[in-house]
Amino acid sequence: MRFCFWGVFVRIAVDEISAAGLDKDYCIEAAKLFENADPVGDTGFQFVSPVQFHLHLQRADEMIRLCGDVAYTLAENCGRCLDRFEEQISSRFELSFSTQEPEGVDQEEIELEAIQLEQVSFSGDQLDLRDCLREQVSLSLPIRPLCRPECRGLCPECGGNLNHVVCGCEKKVFNNKFDALKALKKK
Repeated sequence: MRFCFWGVFVRIAVDEISAAGLDKDYCIEAAKLFENADPVGDTGFQFVSPVQFHLHLQRADEMIRLCGDVAYTLAENCGRCLDRFEEQISSRFELSFSTQEPEGVDQEEIELEAIQLEQVSFSGDQLDLRDCLREQVSLSLPIRPLCRPECRGLCPECGGNLNHVVCGCEKKVFNNKFDALKALKKK
């Protein structure tokens, strides 16, 4: 992987892309990738490594197909026990770019077909990948991170981390007031 200046790398000349394909590898610091947008906000995620992209672009007439891989390491809090841990994230994605847009229709009032939802429109002689790649990183972020699948979480009584301590808290029996309805007979 090589480091590239983010502003330069996101624009690829369409003439460079052939039917045989074009491969590009990039390694971008997350701060540069999201300098005007924050994908993590106050979620507790922190990018530990640069974001690495491997892109393969192919052109067929007015269509460009992009197959890509994204990989990075996050520091995050477990959704069950709140311990801080690092996780390697990798994701594969595919996008299609087209210069063709529906003609003679107000762009706000078009009804898109399924195939059009998978396409990104572009114009000109350069393909700008900035927003698409930011979106792919955001989509690859974990929804509910777990430090490990068998994480036991926190004790609901004392708040102790059940992965590290065995607490002596008495487990309360849940009193479901609707259990009384089970005794009613149907008429």
